[in-house]
Amino acid sequence: MQHCNFLLIGQGLAGSTLALCLVAQGQKVQVIDNLDTNSASRVAAGLFNPITGNQFVKTWQADVIFPALFNFYTKAEQTLQHRFFFPLPLYKPLDSIEKQNAWLAESSDPSYALYVDTQNPSDQYNQTVFNEFGGITLKQTGYLNVKEYVEATTRYLQAQSIFENSKFIENEVVIKDNKVHYRQYVADHLIFCGGYKDANSRLWSWLPFSPAKGDILFVDFEQGSYEHIINRGCWILPMAAGYYKVGSTYHWDEFNEIPTERARKELTEKLDKLSRLPYQIRQQVAGVRPSSSDRKPFIGQHPAYKQYWLFNGFGTKGVSLVPYYAQQFAAALVGKGAIEPIVNVARSYKKYGLSKSF
Repeated sequence: MQHCNFLLIGQGLAGSTLALCLVAQGQKVQVIDNLDTNSASRVAAGLFNPITGNQFVKTWQADVIFPALFNFYTKAEQTLQHRFFFPLPLYKPLDSIEKQNAWLAESSDPSYALYVDTQNPSDQYNQTVFNEFGGITLKQTGYLNVKEYVEATTRYLQAQSIFENSKFIENEVVIKDNKVHYRQYVADHLIFCGGYKDANSRLWSWLPFSPAKGDILFVDFEQGSYEHIINRGCWILPMAAGYYKVGSTYHWDEFNEIPTERARKELTEKLDKLSRLPYQIRQQVAGVRPSSSDRKPFIGQHPAYKQYWLFNGFGTKGVSLVPYYAQQFAAALVGKGAIEPIVNVARSYKKYGLSKSF
């Protein structure tokens, strides 16, 4: 039998980051994933942006999560010896006088100064973007190439012989002598990091997950280019490889990784209202975001089975949220901190019912 402190199930964005944090804490870790190439992490755009929505609201926890994400991913590139973190300014063209006024009101708040770039490329995009009302430029924005990050982490874990490529079978887990027994592994704790599929687990199905499917287009623009992320209605993301990603949709009525024609139509209609450039679609991909009903992560311990933990529910802001909360969770797991109540699974314990088949 192989003993470990923590057995992690799932090695997407959340599982990769938590594994790295626990290894950094000196813990013995084993990670299991079946390298599902269609997982949400492997098709995600990976955008991070501190100012969101039509009302230009500073994203939740921005002042703590953005320093954490820049620090974590920069160090992770050094640890993993691979490039996957790309800070990139974001240009948001406005579409009305009302939006101009709303932005002027919000941007007068001194706390926005960290995220607003005074160098505005509005004139640069007059020929390539519908830009009648000018726009704003944001900094501390960019993207994580999530697929490259996850794959680099897989190689790092494999080099240490702490990764197994296999499908996890939940019914094979047994608790014996206060330890988790799964096949050849004996662990002190088992942590679920399986994305939206954890909502179907017999252990976690009582939680108010609210997964959302999203489609993304890969496109080539003709007769022009974009140096910034462009965001209004949809976003245009210039990739280091030379093509662009366009996204994203939100659908709550189907949970699979199959791209749909309705999503393509929705994205092309939004893109046509944003970009003046002709384009060709080279690919379409889809994934399911592991969101929660209150849009806060699920982090913490099962109410009845203390060996089981969850690190999930990061939704559309996973790239921004995961580094900060993975470090907080790892510290809590080794007795060096606590999980914030607002993200702790304990906030939903009242929904747990022992009528479940355990």
